[in-house]
Amino acid sequence: MAIYPSWSYSQSRAQTFDECLRKYYYHYYGSHNGWNSAQGTEEQVTLYRLKQLSNLYILFGNITHQMCESVIRGWMEKGAIPRTAYLETAMKNMLNNSYKESLHRELWLQDPKNRVMLAEVYYDDEVLPERIALIKERQHAVIQNLYRTAVWRELQQGKARIVEVEKWDTMLLHETKVYVKMDLLYRRDNGDMVIVDWKTGKEGDFSDQLFCMLPMCRSTISFLWRRLRYVWSI
Repeated sequence: MAIYPSWSYSQSRAQTFDECLRKYYYHYYGSHNGWNSAQGTEEQVTLYRLKQLSNLYILFGNITHQMCESVIRGWMEKGAIPRTAYLETAMKNMLNNSYKESLHRELWLQDPKNRVMLAEVYYDDEVLPERIALIKERQHAVIQNLYRTAVWRELQQGKARIVEVEKWDTMLLHETKVYVKMDLLYRRDNGDMVIVDWKTGKEGDFSDQLFCMLPMCRSTISFLWRRLRYVWSI
């Protein structure tokens, strides 16, 4: 097995590097080979498991992305528009199932990559009830706001052609493999390309993320960030 993984770049990787060098090392190098408990060292296995920890905010963001993708694909393929009540129930079930899965620590230790473990549960964090209540409030907001976006109006009115939905791409930039994922990419009738990135977290500077996305498009870019709820701080 290789001692370290091959070099690559992504916006999330750069963000981790800027946030904390120790965290960066543990996440991208110290945890390497930790998926193989038979051949990896005890430290590698432990770091790999901890790398797979999620939290309620990340989980909520991931489920929101799944919901948006499902709605967009349903519209593309069938012209269907799910009711907000249906989406709320689906999101609630996914959140509940993930929480229940986190209660089975031994199963997670055996397969940390494919099972959910919330950091709030793993560390028995006392803020868990407060965060659950906050997520419940946000859940209703994101569903309501999805159908209010300019993006949805353009798609529903037939003024745009969808190019990509939640698709990972790679490109070679300065001899470095760069990973990029666009939540949604579509072309307007006038030829403009629109990049959509769904955000459920706090406001921030996403220019680095945009610079990674731009080379993937070969036409004029009309960039649109559309938040799914009002601004909040976490």
